Amino acid sequence: MSLLLGQLHNHKDVIYFTARSVSVSSPNPVGTSVDGEAGPPLPLELDILPRYIEVLVPEPSAV
Repeated sequence: MSLLLGQLHNHKDVIYFTARSVSVSSPNPVGTSVDGEAGPPLPLELDILPRYIEVLVPEPSAV
């Protein structure tokens, strides 16, 4: 419900932070999705444009 109300950053199980760049990697092969389409596999290096992107990632136990 927090996601629908725009209050996800207040949820007890969410870690919220800001960054100018992000590195995403995994010891296992992981695919990605970009706008609902197949994206490049990990690892990824992302440069973030201010106020352009929000990334939601499940907890490792939920994968």
